[in-house]
Amino acid sequence: KKQFGVIGSVHNQLEYTLKIKQGCKLVMLSPIFYNEKYSKYKILGPLKFNNMTLSWKLRLCALGGINSKTLKRLSLTKVRDLAFRKFIYQA
Repeated sequence: KKQFGVIGSVHNQLEYTLKIKQGCKLVMLSPIFYNEKYSKYKILGPLKFNNMTLSWKLRLCALGGINSKTLKRLSLTKVRDLAFRKFIYQA
């Protein structure tokens, strides 16, 4: 038997409580940094991200606007995973 974990995407505290009821093991919280999809007023940033997730018990994954410039700023958060779509790192 294969064991699959359920993941969910959230944008606020209300969606987080819904994902707990759905039995998610991992939640992806977005947008943490600026990108073309969200305006600069809708992004969370590291401080707001941490304040929102202080009491959250589920594993967190950051989404939205992650690139080579913002990658170091993720160390300021309690995020364990990250996901990105347009980021390619070349050393």
